[in-house]
Amino acid sequence: EQEFKELNMVQLDPYWKVRSLCYSFNMNCFGERETLIKRIENILFNNYLFKKAPTQKLLEVCDTDIELLVKNLHCTTNKFDNISLRDLEAYSRQEVPLKIPDDKISNHQWPWHVVVELARSHKALTYLDVYRGMTLLMRSSMVFYNHFLEGECITAGVVLPYTPKILDYLTPLQIYNIIKTLGMKTNYDVANVMDIYKQKLLDLFYCVDDSPRLHGILPCQSRYKSCSSLSSMFCANYMCKLCCQDIQHKNPCIIHDRYEQFFRYKVRSVYMFEEAKSFDRTRTLRLQMRRLIRKHDLERVFENVPIEWDKLCFYYHHGAHRIHIAYLVLETQEDAKKVLLNKMYFLQKLDKYDANLTALNTSLYRVCEKYKDAENMIAIIKPLTTLEVVTELPSESFYKSQVAQLIQTITQLGSTQFFLEEDLNPVTGERDMNHLYLKLPGKEYIEKVYHAQPLFGCLIVHKLSHIQVCPFLRYSPDMCIMCVARKDQRCIHDMCKDCCSRQKYGILVCQCSLQLVQASIAQKKEIVSKDKSITETLCDKCPNKRDRDCPNKMCSVCCPIQAIRFDCPFHDESNYCREIKTLPGQLIGRKMLSIVSELHIKMRHELKCGRYDWFRPIYGTDVQESMRKANRELQEVLDNGSIIRGTTTTRYKREGKILTFQANEPLTIWLSPSEKVFESIDNKGQPFVEYYYSEEASREERTIWVKNSLNKYRYLLHLHE
Repeated sequence: EQEFKELNMVQLDPYWKVRSLCYSFNMNCFGERETLIKRIENILFNNYLFKKAPTQKLLEVCDTDIELLVKNLHCTTNKFDNISLRDLEAYSRQEVPLKIPDDKISNHQWPWHVVVELARSHKALTYLDVYRGMTLLMRSSMVFYNHFLEGECITAGVVLPYTPKILDYLTPLQIYNIIKTLGMKTNYDVANVMDIYKQKLLDLFYCVDDSPRLHGILPCQSRYKSCSSLSSMFCANYMCKLCCQDIQHKNPCIIHDRYEQFFRYKVRSVYMFEEAKSFDRTRTLRLQMRRLIRKHDLERVFENVPIEWDKLCFYYHHGAHRIHIAYLVLETQEDAKKVLLNKMYFLQKLDKYDANLTALNTSLYRVCEKYKDAENMIAIIKPLTTLEVVTELPSESFYKSQVAQLIQTITQLGSTQFFLEEDLNPVTGERDMNHLYLKLPGKEYIEKVYHAQPLFGCLIVHKLSHIQVCPFLRYSPDMCIMCVARKDQRCIHDMCKDCCSRQKYGILVCQCSLQLVQASIAQKKEIVSKDKSITETLCDKCPNKRDRDCPNKMCSVCCPIQAIRFDCPFHDESNYCREIKTLPGQLIGRKMLSIVSELHIKMRHELKCGRYDWFRPIYGTDVQESMRKANRELQEVLDNGSIIRGTTTTRYKREGKILTFQANEPLTIWLSPSEKVFESIDNKGQPFVEYYYSEEASREERTIWVKNSLNKYRYLLHLHE
């Protein structure tokens, strides 16, 4: 299944390619990868003469320094235009000076000095200053055998103590000091120096993702609880396995979610996009494309068709962030009907783009209003994908009968005991097999069909009683779909009482939470009656005070559990981010380096125990046992100066144990004049971190000889007291 997801689920382009395209198109290169991809797509759509350069040409410019890009392209974000390097230095002087010893933290300058197995050729993916900053985020023993790679399989772990979202919460002074602590260049003779600093941190983050011999490790970015586990860069939400599966508002994750969750998320995002745009479904067509159709070509194909081009709207693919669907709004329903009747004529002209032209489906919320007993009905939906598992479904003449037979097999009901109805095309009024509505005699039969999905390996089942369209399936059928509590068995929304009572939107009234809703309304009226001016400060769903920065106008309890809501940067902020952004500007960079030391210990422990949740699923694969064995033996650190790191090694013999005491460099990180962190390995080769707290930490050097077995080299360890 993991291989199926990696081969078939659309993913983002490598960042080096996106960055090179920005340079070749002379466009603004500041922003996150998703933003740059959308920017490129818009330029390509509107400019017919723009062509993507070949990969080899892009490789030649991908290591162009950011200073050269800024000078040549004259780009800016307009966010930090009034902040110069002189201002940042002045802000630093205004803070209470910490008087931290200005010692060099590490003697290594490049990542291939820390982990010599890394090929220096990989430095071509970005400019050298990024690799210089990456060095302090790596450790020589933070490596593992990656059996998913061919040939030399040593992969180095890189601890990333921030994410692109965290950078949005940090102040300019904090970003400046992170750059300074990592040893990256700060002296730029440009006006928008802060844009460069922030983009360099983004370049470092994405470079780790692009490099096949590097793997990014992050602190778990859990939003609603404190979690100290490791998370993988492969996770779309940068969370550990448990936290990623606990939340409903997230991106589908290629290492933590099953493949049908991707189908559900795409259906939900497309349908909610169409609801938000309020399209007239009787005269709007959905043009789905796998390759970008230029505006010039689109206008030529529909040259004599009365399309309102000023209302042309795009849906960007949730995974690739490219233009995936174009919504064509015609002048009348008859015009839309004519286009659908001549569908094959238009698709032949768009053959090289692998396009498909369909009408919009009936809104599931309208269907829920149509039927009186909607709590006993489900919708069976074809995923919006061109994968073979969907295209090989039975033809329309046999599709409904095949689904009916499958329902009989699952529920053991007779053909007359349930009702199966197809949807109607809102443009032509003909039968539409993309939606089938199934009515069953009881809730127990609904549960059987719901938990049997995906039907035929791809069909999605959606309960019409759910407020959210196609929510993520929970790993336990008794779990509330919005939180980790046990759901109320009487709830038609499949929620616990508390979550059900706090929903702002919903068509059906649930009896399980009716009393709680009435009590909350009464309590709110009582508060408002005492002081009417307080109305604007209360949460929209409960008597609590709303959070001022919440776009949903709710409190911290109601906002995260809403089935339908706007993205909320305030409540979706991770616990780790809340802690990091409160650190002083002078301290944040060194504090992040101490986090690297702590995660180094955790990663080595996970490798020793044979757990790979921080990497990717290896359970059930053909490399599971060999990878566990190789990395468990790799944890033995040798005292042998004759071992040369970087040469070809044998995985299972003694020569495969490449970690040595000589290669591990003790690090001292000063956090304040009275607090420092010391990181090294003990005489058994296990990493450790020591924390020193005193009125004024002493800096006298002491020497310890670590005793090893006979005929071995002794390791001279220098500490500071």
